[in-house]
Amino acid sequence: MVGNLLTLAVVGYEQGGDGMRAVRRCALLLVVGSWLNLLDGCSHGAGGPGPQAREEGPPPTLGSEIYLLADTYRIEADGGVLHLRIRSTFADVTGFGIGATLDRWDGSGWSHSRDVVMGLEMWGPDSVGTLLRPGDSAGPVPMIGLTASADQDGPPELLRITGLDDGWYRLCQPGTRQYPGLPDLARTACVQFQVLQHAAN
Repeated sequence: MVGNLLTLAVVGYEQGGDGMRAVRRCALLLVVGSWLNLLDGCSHGAGGPGPQAREEGPPPTLGSEIYLLADTYRIEADGGVLHLRIRSTFADVTGFGIGATLDRWDGSGWSHSRDVVMGLEMWGPDSVGTLLRPGDSAGPVPMIGLTASADQDGPPELLRITGLDDGWYRLCQPGTRQYPGLPDLARTACVQFQVLQHAAN
């Protein structure tokens, strides 16, 4: 388009009179065309169509002082294993057991999915945590004295993902007490992750 306009401008200049008016019209078209190209580039980006809309999911958890750190945040829907550990920024030590809860994101909020019993890597390769069936309770879970502080992460934990639909989930492991022997604390370590039929980290 620009080449055609330049050709017309040269011919108009050589003809004079009306040709000069044609030159001015061509110059105006060049300016307008440049602006249209600029606007098109702004709306689509340099490499093609604009970015895809962010996949709908829960709002990210930011600024938590204690949380579960995972080796991945996207996992296979059937049989994938999450490797986790509790990370804390508190100077004092928080105690934990192996009981946890799993919530599912319903598009507007979290709803309880099921209870969880975590496994510990130090108990051996077969000690992988399990998701209980919906409605089942973990019941009394031994308080084995897991701890986490700013100086030391909690021990590595394992959880096998089975029987979950695709979607976003939140795993939460409540603190049991401040260690040693001080009053209970409302400290809960959580992590959000996405379950997919074919997850790619």
